[in-house]
Amino acid sequence: MAKPAGTAQAIWQRLRWPSLLVVLLVTGGALLPVAARAMPAKQILAELDRVIERAKSNPAGEQLQSALKEIIAQAYGLSNASRLNHQVYVALFSETRLSPGLCYAGFCESTERHSSASIIKVVTLVAVVREIEAGCLTWETMVEGRTVEEQVGRMIKHSSNDAYNALTRLIGFESINAWLTELGFAKEELYVGHYLLPASNAGGKTCGRNRSTAAGLAKLFFLIAQEEEVEGFLSAAGLSQVRELLSSPGPVNNDPGHNDRLNGCLPGDVCFMHKTGFNKSVLADGGIVQSGDAAFIVVVFDKAGSRGTMRQLGLKLFDYATAQKAPPPVETHEFYQPFVPRTGPVV
Repeated sequence: MAKPAGTAQAIWQRLRWPSLLVVLLVTGGALLPVAARAMPAKQILAELDRVIERAKSNPAGEQLQSALKEIIAQAYGLSNASRLNHQVYVALFSETRLSPGLCYAGFCESTERHSSASIIKVVTLVAVVREIEAGCLTWETMVEGRTVEEQVGRMIKHSSNDAYNALTRLIGFESINAWLTELGFAKEELYVGHYLLPASNAGGKTCGRNRSTAAGLAKLFFLIAQEEEVEGFLSAAGLSQVRELLSSPGPVNNDPGHNDRLNGCLPGDVCFMHKTGFNKSVLADGGIVQSGDAAFIVVVFDKAGSRGTMRQLGLKLFDYATAQKAPPPVETHEFYQPFVPRTGPVV
């Protein structure tokens, strides 16, 4: 498979969190680049855990937490978001890179485990790209009558359960979960254990259920959001491929006819690298939202199953994020135009 076109790559230039540092050394008039080692995924995840632990113990975290509750209440048309306890679960990282300003907010025990539905396919996607980078597979490898490239496209763009089953069976549950554990994910927050319907195509031995938490998936998307190599996870090129696939048009992914969840009301110039999911117990969506200087990561599990309110939630989160990144007003107030949330069509 050729490297995906850079349709999403250009807007990532402002999201650099450099794990490759360039130090200029003056030696005899020559400037020599010295490369530093990429930061391990385990170290990034450990730092994210500390950010989550500090979420309610610092002013910025408290402010984001309060804002999230208000946004959820507005999106669902309620005076108090607490009425949605144990129905809606949200995990939110305010930025896509490690920085002093990174904050986390969670709603309704974002660390509670849920059925993952099709959003779990992101794990298999990353595992496949990792196997290709390791030389164990190629994009042309045949998997149950189709190439890996074809199966990956069907799994992400069409949300094909058949393709997910074939690719997951190829790599193996034990291998995927051992890798997740090695990275630093706890079994309680991200676990791949069974195939998806139709059962006729599932086949093979399972090892539990597909379970994840909103926070666990948000941490996975945070790793995917990094522009430079993440040791133990993916190279810079591999990360770019995954983001490109998650933002590419498809019958389920970002096609206008299926923007029925978090990106349903977002302006057209917003890039949302995400995956949706749905089964009888949960409606899910999550990924990386990017527009200009505003970037954040959000994962939502909605047991009420309301697509309309999830669309409003996505728009209000975006409006809040862009307002935080908006430039300060000019001193001459008559020329200052206040921030006005942008809206888009509900499809």
